[in-house]
Amino acid sequence: MIENVLWQIPFESPYFRSIRAIYKLARFRDDAQILGMLAFLFEKKASAFNRTASLDKESWNQDQYFYQFGGYVNVRKELSNNESRLAFSNFTKLYFQKNSFYYLKDLGKQNKAKEYIRFAVNALIQYSDADYTSANRRPLSTYGTYDWQSSRYHYTVVDFPECYQSLLLTSILFGNDTTRKMDSKLQFYLKKEEFWSSDYYYQENKVTKVDSGTNKSSVSSEKNQQQGALDNIISTFKNIFGSNKEKQTVTQPIQENFVIGAESNFSRPELYPEFWDAMPEAYIQLLMQGKMDLVMKFAYENLSVHANYKDLLQRIEPEMMILLLNKSSKYPQNLGFDALEKRETELRQNESFVALVLVSENEKARNWAKMNIENNTHYFLSSTDFLTILMMNSRRESNEFINNLLQKASLSEDRQKAVLGKVIIQLIALESNEENDKIADAATKKLKITASSNFSEISWDIIAQLLTSPLNNNRFLASEILLSKSRKYPVTDIPLSIIELLLSNENESIRENGISLLKQYPKEEIGNHWLQLLQLLSSSHKDVVENILSLNDQFESQSEIQELTTGRLFDVLMIEQKFENSHQLFRDYLGKMVEKSIDKIPVKWIIRLIFANSVKKSAFRFRTA
Repeated sequence: MIENVLWQIPFESPYFRSIRAIYKLARFRDDAQILGMLAFLFEKKASAFNRTASLDKESWNQDQYFYQFGGYVNVRKELSNNESRLAFSNFTKLYFQKNSFYYLKDLGKQNKAKEYIRFAVNALIQYSDADYTSANRRPLSTYGTYDWQSSRYHYTVVDFPECYQSLLLTSILFGNDTTRKMDSKLQFYLKKEEFWSSDYYYQENKVTKVDSGTNKSSVSSEKNQQQGALDNIISTFKNIFGSNKEKQTVTQPIQENFVIGAESNFSRPELYPEFWDAMPEAYIQLLMQGKMDLVMKFAYENLSVHANYKDLLQRIEPEMMILLLNKSSKYPQNLGFDALEKRETELRQNESFVALVLVSENEKARNWAKMNIENNTHYFLSSTDFLTILMMNSRRESNEFINNLLQKASLSEDRQKAVLGKVIIQLIALESNEENDKIADAATKKLKITASSNFSEISWDIIAQLLTSPLNNNRFLASEILLSKSRKYPVTDIPLSIIELLLSNENESIRENGISLLKQYPKEEIGNHWLQLLQLLSSSHKDVVENILSLNDQFESQSEIQELTTGRLFDVLMIEQKFENSHQLFRDYLGKMVEKSIDKIPVKWIIRLIFANSVKKSAFRFRTA
């Protein structure tokens, strides 16, 4: 619960006071889950304001202008106020990033491998591909700095590694990488080079590299080349917090002097690889819960070469395999398929498992499932659970195979009913979203292949639930069931109000089924409910209106019905068009009706029509003798 709140709560006053308290309590309890999430949020959340004023009592620069307050504010006094309107400045953001980094570093230094891995995992699983930045090379500014002595413009060109703006991720995954350095903006870079040009604007093909002897950035890089990223981060934090310190909220002591111990493995870029290898289950957790491809790549590449990899594969349960196979990244999919191959002998006849593999994201796994099904088709088609899973999936890559399989199936009536019942119950339980609507559409098509002959036996209660479902494809299934019922039972068992509901739907296929049902209704019943049906002339769907007008032709000799229709046509002509050229359609039809009975139309109807706003711009005349 608290995790969901932390994702939603704004990092600003008055909420940030509570966030500080939660962070402090999490540090006290070593709550890796909360600490990992907050460490990520401190890094990615923008500061609420940039503090330019000093917090020193003796400073002359204690006031800062705030647009939202409409004037200057003494920042030091405001921050000390219990009801402060300010919180989470750029310095506070930096402080908490530093605190999270030192927490990670101290866990490693104190050889707390379990605590280190728990915090690292909970931090890494927060990152998604939206946080990923690719490696790139670019100038810090596209506008050069003019050097009066040489009469040239100078540019600093920087090589940035991937995820160069992610402090915690880089610390964990690349803390031993001696090529990565961090600047005062907490951004990582590989090297900086100086270039000069006679042009003010940077153009890569028009710049010349400054000689290495005068390139200060290159010299500095060489001095730091033997430092790991971790040491460089510590050095940068010392420089940033050498002055302008924020008042600390977490009182635990922080030791500044730290060098990676000799026991660390520098052959791998991540910090403390020995910690990771001692707990390879952490790799599996990253593959299960990770959202960034880079994180999952790190996990799979280290896990797949681990000495106990085969034993770990044996411990992965089928449910976990399915989750891995359905991840969007290839790395968890690879783990899922490796585990599947390891245990395929015991799983190849598990009907539900094979069905789930068939509709998974991984192509190799789907092919494995297809091969097993083709080798033992009768066995799998005898399973109701297997058929239900296939029907309740919209996997495009497997649809053709599944449809061909279902067409070959010869299910008994009882089996059809069982499958039909299970699928419909699952359809009714689906929430409204685009993916579920696709599932409902696919399930309806598959049910029509295997169980359409039993549609007519579905209860009215189930039909009502399908009709009121938020998913439009569930309503379409309801309309198909109603059509099936009309072929076996009297169509009058279906209330006209339900048919009207179908006719008002935005989906053309549902309206077509509604029109088919209405056409089956006996003429006498149509006549008895004609006034109710005439309300459909104000429909926004042309096909519905045309069908009502067509039904009216059946009652040409019944003057009472014709009078009701004429009056309704005058009414709809006096309102705005519900679809393009609807007024023209009504005028043409009304014109044909009144040719034989113009004298029976009340004059007041014609006068109202002439002065109606909806037809002022359109000529409307009756031919009179």
